[in-house]
This record gives sequence, structure tokens and C-alpha cells, in this order.
Amino acid sequence: MIHFNKELIEELKSLIPQKVLDLDLKYESEEEGQVIDGNVYGWIRFDGNRLDALYLELRAMDFEPIAYGEKAICIKFDVTDDGYKFNSIYKFPEMEKEHRFDKDLNFVTEYQNYDVEGEEGEEPTDDYEFCAKIQDGKKVQSYMGYKGFSVGKEYPDFFDLLTDKKVISGGDRNNEFTFFYKKGNEQVIYLILEPPFEDEDEGRVDGEIVGFVD
Repeated sequence: MIHFNKELIEELKSLIPQKVLDLDLKYESEEEGQVIDGNVYGWIRFDGNRLDALYLELRAMDFEPIAYGEKAICIKFDVTDDGYKFNSIYKFPEMEKEHRFDKDLNFVTEYQNYDVEGEEGEEPTDDYEFCAKIQDGKKVQSYMGYKGFSVGKEYPDFFDLLTDKKVISGGDRNNEFTFFYKKGNEQVIYLILEPPFEDEDEGRVDGEIVGFVD
């Protein structure tokens, strides 16, 4: 499976602000409260053909409260001409909400997550809104899951770029990425790096995520 390159993780560690480091970060992803395999997953944003941002799913052992009793958080890094720059940290205070914070852990904005079912309770297979950015109580941006996260698409040129830049490890250029995009601006897409699932939760679709966007 494709995951973030371990050398990249070491590089990004040095860019994390001290207040965020003090949350006792663990550089591993979790699923339903369990560490997956010691690798770091998440997603990667492209704006057109430009690599724009990286989102790393990590664990913060000292950042309560987090919904589900889990430690999952996300850290966003912008891609700059000179490398990478810390942007934000995200967490779930409630099951259907996520909060975004800056480098000093000041609240920035909120996101609302949606659980959508298709006909007869089946998982949706059409594009659907799974998350929205909320400001001053109003929806200002929606995010759409491609084909309900049920299938992916090949992005061989993106795969080559990410491999050459040592952003990712594993997989091949024929990999089908599940992804989501900004409603109203489909040039902004988020490729999902998803872990292997041996015992799948029947309520979860491979590649489906529940938040940590923008």
C-alpha cells in the first residue's frame, strides 16, 4: 500500500511548532483506536497539476477531548517553492465535527461531516457532499467524495511526481486513488493514501474519510 515516505516524515518533524510537539505526537496512523501498521497515511492535495499540500494522519496522546476516545489528528503542511511549511492541526471534538487550529493551538474554523447512504441503505456510488467548512454558522465550502469513495482513478503522472519527490513509498503508477474535491473547483483534489484493511468495518468504504480537509 502507498504511504508517506519515512524520510519525508523525519524532514517534516523539524517543521512542527513546539506547542504542537508538546501534544506528544506519535508518527503513526490509527483506525478505530488501533495503530494500523506503523506507517503514516493521509492525503495529498493538488491544485491542477501543482502539488499543493500534505495531510498526515498522526496520533496526539495529549490533545483531549477527541471523539470516539481515539487519538487521531491530522497535520497539514503547505508545499512551497523552498520545501514544506506547517499550516494547521485538526482534531474531532465530536463525532460529526472537526476543529482546525493554528501553530499556537488557536481555533481557526470548524467543519461539519455528513454520513450519506444510497438507496436501500447501500453505500453511495455517486459523488456526494461528505464535509463542509463552517464560518460564523454558515456553510462556506463543500467537499465532494468522488463516486462515494467506492472507486478510484489512476493518476500515473501524479504518482511519478510524488515518487520522484520522495513524498510516498509503495504502490505503482497504476494505483487507483480514491479522492475528494472542492465543490465548485474540481481542479483542487485530495488523493487519499489509505491503509490495508484486513477486517473491514461494514459501515466503512475503502478510501472513505470523515474530515480533516481544506
